Amino acid sequence: MWRAIPLAKMVLRMVVFGALLGASLGLVTVIAFQSTIPAPKSHYHPQIIVGAVEDGVLLAGLAGIAMALYAGIVHRYVHKPAHFRFAMLIVATIVTLAVVQYPFHIMTLSEFGIPLIDWVLWALREGNSAMIALFAATIVKHIAIGWMSLYAASRYLRDASESFSKSRAPTLA
Repeated sequence: MWRAIPLAKMVLRMVVFGALLGASLGLVTVIAFQSTIPAPKSHYHPQIIVGAVEDGVLLAGLAGIAMALYAGIVHRYVHKPAHFRFAMLIVATIVTLAVVQYPFHIMTLSEFGIPLIDWVLWALREGNSAMIALFAATIVKHIAIGWMSLYAASRYLRDASESFSKSRAPTLA
């Protein structure tokens, strides 16, 4: 029971970070595609930002749940904190690679009949700054999820050790 609250905090930290990250990616999308958003823009801007926030919460929440499950099942006791943080980074990286989101979604690219590498080369060759900004922002989002996993793992170690010491403290009668 002493580990339940630190594990829940780990998931909550990842979800909040995902919401902030999604909002920032939504703003980048709105700025990058400002000229192509149809009228009324006041209707489409919130939809774009809310969609990006949902994507960020989903991605970071899944990474947080996977991290919490891994920490709860495999690492009942952490003997080497550096190895634990690295394991959390690997878990978050696997989740971000498994849950590939827009604009790298394979189904969307296969519907157009364009392989991913050809799409990236086209964006670079044409100098399409909006697509380049969106690709860069998406890559930064996945890297930031990894950095946040390191932070959440460090905070989990601190919270779990405090919770463990409180659970083992002698009671005065």
